Amino acid sequence: MRIKFTTLVCAAVVVCNSWLQAGCASRPVVNGVPNFAEVAVGIYRGGQPNDQGWQFLRSLGVTNVVKLNREVADPLAADMNVLFIPLPPATIWEVFQQPSSNDVWRAVQAMTLGGTYVHCEHGRDRAGLVVGCYRMWIDGWSEAEAAREMSAMGYRWSIPGLTAFWQSVSLNSR
Repeated sequence: MRIKFTTLVCAAVVVCNSWLQAGCASRPVVNGVPNFAEVAVGIYRGGQPNDQGWQFLRSLGVTNVVKLNREVADPLAADMNVLFIPLPPATIWEVFQQPSSNDVWRAVQAMTLGGTYVHCEHGRDRAGLVVGCYRMWIDGWSEAEAAREMSAMGYRWSIPGLTAFWQSVSLNSR
């Protein structure tokens, strides 16, 4: 029995790790920003920018950053207003954890300021979830429209915590 349990735990770790590590972005890097896209006029989304990416975002007029990945300072964004709202899963152990509704709402509200870049590590899952909620709550999109965009931007529906949160949001918006 112990061997089966150990095998099951090892298999779960491998699967969860693949969820977190699989690929970097579904779209190409644009000027140093992975999975970059414009959400609305003056509102952008994507992955963790490199040096060139931060310069590119400044050139677009970005002054506000909603950082959804780990709370690590971005020295190249020191002159911007950075709002840290780390959403799970930041580690493999958090893959089943849902983000709080309050954190997601704060991120969506911050996007409405304009001149805003919302990002996580790869610009797919946490950023996709927040942008999907923005689409429904602010833009008035249907769940289906928002989910299509999330999928097109590389959202992985196999991450249990984020997907459970999305399902609860979409049930409450009906």
